[in-house]
Amino acid sequence: MDKTKTYSTSLSDVNSDNVKTIFFVGKTKKDVLIKLGPPQNSLDFMKENHWYYINKESIDGLVIFPPIPVSISKIKKIDLYFDEKNELKNFTFREE
Repeated sequence: MDKTKTYSTSLSDVNSDNVKTIFFVGKTKKDVLIKLGPPQNSLDFMKENHWYYINKESIDGLVIFPPIPVSISKIKKIDLYFDEKNELKNFTFREE
């Protein structure tokens, strides 16, 4: 059996239209771990009350006339803030 962990959602699947249905007040750290996996800010994340996730997507290409290399990138960041009961109390989401 494959030991690779998969999560039900990737940050690339989250956008400004659906973020409030995925992450809302009362969600637990366990709920977030199931969705996105461990956060990027700490190895001891279960003791932390601020978690964040960052995703950068890039598309490289070439415009034909004249030949100009182009690169388009999108950065998504979500900051999750938990209370002392490990429940989500607030979050911010940004797409650039």
